[in-house]
Amino acid sequence: MHLLTRSRRGGAGRRLATRGPLAALLAVGLIAPVATASAAADVPTGDPMPAAAGWVARQLDATSSPSAVQLADAILAFAASGSARDAGDAALTKLTALGSGALSTPGDAAKTLLALHAQGAGGSPLATDAEAALRDAVDGDGKIPFGADQTQLFVQSLAILALETTAGGAPEATVDFLEAEVCGDDGSYRVAGGCPGGDVDTTAVAAQALIATERGAADQITFLLGAQNADGSFGPAGDENTNSTALAAQALRYAGEDDAADDALDWVLGQQRGCEAKAADRGSFTTYTDAPGNVRIATTQAVFAGSAALHELDASTSASATAYLNCTDAFCPPGAGVSVVVDFTALLPNSAPTVACAPRISSGMNGFDVLEAAGFDITTFEFAFGEAICAIEGRPKLADGECFHSSGGFWSYWTAERGGAWDEYQVGAADSTPQVGSIEGWAWAPSWPGDAPRVSTTPLPDAPLPAPPFDRGIADACPGSYPRTFTDIAGSVHEGAIRCLAAAEITRGTSDPSKYAPRDDVKRGQLASLLARSYEQATGEALPAGRARFSDVAGSVHERNINALAAAGVIKGVGDGTRFAPNDTVTRAQMASLLARFVDLLDDDRVNGSFPPATNRDVFGDDDGSVHEPAINRLAVQGVVQGRRDGSYGPNADVTRDQVATFLARSLDLAVDAAIAYPVR
Repeated sequence: MHLLTRSRRGGAGRRLATRGPLAALLAVGLIAPVATASAAADVPTGDPMPAAAGWVARQLDATSSPSAVQLADAILAFAASGSARDAGDAALTKLTALGSGALSTPGDAAKTLLALHAQGAGGSPLATDAEAALRDAVDGDGKIPFGADQTQLFVQSLAILALETTAGGAPEATVDFLEAEVCGDDGSYRVAGGCPGGDVDTTAVAAQALIATERGAADQITFLLGAQNADGSFGPAGDENTNSTALAAQALRYAGEDDAADDALDWVLGQQRGCEAKAADRGSFTTYTDAPGNVRIATTQAVFAGSAALHELDASTSASATAYLNCTDAFCPPGAGVSVVVDFTALLPNSAPTVACAPRISSGMNGFDVLEAAGFDITTFEFAFGEAICAIEGRPKLADGECFHSSGGFWSYWTAERGGAWDEYQVGAADSTPQVGSIEGWAWAPSWPGDAPRVSTTPLPDAPLPAPPFDRGIADACPGSYPRTFTDIAGSVHEGAIRCLAAAEITRGTSDPSKYAPRDDVKRGQLASLLARSYEQATGEALPAGRARFSDVAGSVHERNINALAAAGVIKGVGDGTRFAPNDTVTRAQMASLLARFVDLLDDDRVNGSFPPATNRDVFGDDDGSVHEPAINRLAVQGVVQGRRDGSYGPNADVTRDQVATFLARSLDLAVDAAIAYPVR
C-alpha cells in the first residue's frame, strides 16, 4: 500500500487562509466592515480566528469605558488569533491608562499581566505593579485569595501562569497549594477546590499552570480526554459550550494531545456566526449550539482553541490589521481559474463547506492537481489501476497506513458549470480534466450514493469598490503572519508589506541584512528585480530569460531580471531605448506604469492592456497630460495607489523602498483577488 500526502500550501493559492483543521468558512454573501472607529483599517479574511478577533475589536471600539478585564481579554484574543496587533496596541494604551484600576482583584491583576506580556509590555511599570500585586496577595498557605479569603482555583491558575512570565516565576507555594486542592478521585478541579471536581474550565487552566511550572498534569489531561464528548465538545449533554471546549482544547494542545485538541477546535468552529448572520454578528461565537449566551466571552475564549498556552501568547509576529469575515464571493472570478468546493458536513455536522479558488490552471492538470492548487492538503492511495483520494485536510481520520474509513464512507466527486447543476463525475480525479471557469466539488458520503456539495453554484456578485483613491489592503496577497526580519521598520505603516515580501524573498535587506533602509530611494535596476521575483512568487515560475537589450546593464546583479522583463514588455529603455539607466531613481508615475504592466502580464502572459480594467475616472489633478496617467488611474480605481495628504498624487516624486513594498503588495493583492496569482504563504 502506498499512501501519498500531497500539499501545495507553500505556493498554491487558497483564497481562504487557514489555521488548523477545517479553519476556513464558506465565503458567501456580501459584507462591508461594520462602521466603527477602526473599520477603515479592517481587512477581509477567511480565517475564523482573525475574524473573531476583528469582531472583538469592533465591540471594544463601541464600548465607551471598557473595563480592565474586557481590555485584557481582548488583547489575549488578538494575540491568540495572530492578528489585530494594532488593535492590541490601542487596547494596551487604554489598559495602561487605568493604572491601579486594572489591578483591583487578583483576577484582574493576573489577566492584566498576561495581556501585557502578550502585547510586548512585560517590562512596563504597570506590569511591575501587577506582578507586585499578585505576589503581595499570596497568603501563608500559598493561596491567592479571591474576595473574602475565598479559594478560587481558576484565578489561582491564571495568577501562576501570569507570574511565570516574570523573571522570578511563580512562587513554589502557589503551585503547591494548587496541587493540594485537586480532587484525588479523578485529577480534576472545581472552582472552590476539593471534591467533587469535574469543572472543565478550572481543570484546563490548572493543567496549563502545572505544565508551565514543570509539575506535570497527566491526571488533569486524562480527565479532560475522558470528559470530551464524541463530537469533540465539552460540557454535559445539552449544555456543551464554546468556553469550556476552547479552554480544554488549549490545554490539550499544550500537553501534546493534538488529535483531541483538533476535534475540540472543529466543534468550536461550528459555533461561529458566519456569512448567513447579520453583518454586526459575523465572526462572533455563540456559547451554546442553540443559544447565544455571553457572546463576548465566548468569542474571546473561542480563539484559544487553536492557540498556544495563555502565558506563551505573543503578538509580536501577529498581523497588524484588524479583520472581518470575508463574505465576498470566494469562487474564482468568471472565466478565471477553477473554483473548488469541499463539503465536510457529513463528517462534521457543525462545520461549513469550504470554497476556494485554484487560480492558475495549466494544461494537463487533473482533479487532484486542482484540489491542491486551491490549497487543500490531500492524502491519496496508489492502486494498481490509478490514484484515489483518502483524505482531504486530514479528514476523515484514518488508521496509520489505511486509506478507507472504517465506516465505509468515501469522498464523492462532482463538477458543475457556473450557475448550473452538480453532476457526479463518471471518472476519477486522476483522469478528470477540469476546465477553466468550471467548479469542482468534493463531498463526504457516509454511504453510496453520495449527495452533492451543499453549495450553490451561482456565486454572489462582487462587492462594489469604494470611490478612489482608497487602500485595498494586502490581506489576499499576504494572509499570514510573517517574521520580523529587519530592525529598522518597527512602527512603519509599511511594515506589514515589507515583512510579507521579505518572507516571499521578493525584497531583501541592505549590506547589513538586519537593515531594510526604508527611506532610501528605489533604483530602476532594483525595481526590476523586485518585479521579477514578484512574478515568480505570483506564478510559481521564473520569467523566461531575455536577450541583451541595453548597453548599460552588463555585469549588473539585475541584468537577467531587466532583460527578462524587457522581453515580456514590462519595462522599457530611456532616451533612444538603448539604455536602461539602472541606477536612476524611480518616480511615483513611472512606478505606476511598471506595476500596471506587471499585473497585465500576470493576467494572460501578455502586456496588452487587458488588466487592470480600463477606467474613465480622473482620480488626481496633478498627473493630467502625463503618459503615466492612464496607469495611475487604473491602479487608483483598484486601490493599489493612493494620493498624498493634500489629495495630489505627486507623480514626479521619487518612490522609496518602504513605499514600493506597499505598492507592490497591493498589486499582488489585486492579482490574487482576480485569481491570476498565488498569495504569499
